Amino acid sequence: MFGRDKDSCVYREVNYFGLWLYLAIVLLIALYTTVGIAHIRKRQFRDVLFFLGIDVLLIVALINFFRLTFEITDNYVSFRFGFVGKEFEISRIKECSPCKISFWNYLGYGIRLGFDGSIAYNTKGGKGVKFIVNGLKRPYVVSVSDPGKVCDLIKASIR
Repeated sequence: MFGRDKDSCVYREVNYFGLWLYLAIVLLIALYTTVGIAHIRKRQFRDVLFFLGIDVLLIVALINFFRLTFEITDNYVSFRFGFVGKEFEISRIKECSPCKISFWNYLGYGIRLGFDGSIAYNTKGGKGVKFIVNGLKRPYVVSVSDPGKVCDLIKASIR
């Protein structure tokens, strides 16, 4: 749970990116490290800081976006990648509906702004759930394995 220790967990799901994405990031880290070492040997220390900075950003992204955790408690819905996430009361949910998540709508994975105006917490294309929340300008879309079950649980909690 994300700070809601008094609420009991009703549903929890953890999704991971595909192995290919992790491998691609690790390869990029190795590439920038190799180039940085080459610049150290040439005594071009300003360039080393640039490559070191990129390495640090890639490592932080790899650690933070390792997994997407989605959780429904008695009173809250929360979803997050590492330190970045969203949480709101179930009573504020105006609409919950299963949806299809398209790579082309969000042009990638992670936390993305879609062409339809929604904000996605996306680990894979395919199934997801869309939330329209009172007081928020944009709907949220989250990758989940069983969107029908998630919407049923939320609709039952709203009543």
